Amino acid sequence: MADVDVLEAAIFSVRRPVLLVPPHHGALGSGIAVAWNGSLEAADALERAVDVHVTGAAVTLIQVGELPAGGVPAQEAVNYLAWHGVVASVKVVADEPKATAMVLMREAKASGAGLLVMGAYSHSRLREMVFGGVTAHMIAKSVMPVLLAH
Repeated sequence: MADVDVLEAAIFSVRRPVLLVPPHHGALGSGIAVAWNGSLEAADALERAVDVHVTGAAVTLIQVGELPAGGVPAQEAVNYLAWHGVVASVKVVADEPKATAMVLMREAKASGAGLLVMGAYSHSRLREMVFGGVTAHMIAKSVMPVLLAH
């Protein structure tokens, strides 16, 4: 079974978050970036990340481009975190064609994050396989630890 198959089994079948750590990566930094697209997957990842939050760590929700219709605004996620004693900020950045994952990674690093939290497979696995997607890019090319949840 390929590594991606194991990862997908953990995310979909066992319904547990998965922490991806690039080879030869050192200690986690203190800041946390959350990829926010207003989806249920992003909300689930955020909920699971509350347990790993280190008191005092900077938390930045990063929204790349506009939210899709029906997406939960980032401010609601900030309010949710506040109920758990976590102070967070929101950064909205412009998307770049076919480069959402790279924009997200660049902004996460710029925020000082040592961990990126994101929902996995907001689009179907088939769509990601055919057209590519942020989850597939992060699995293949992430340069920082990523906590994925679906």
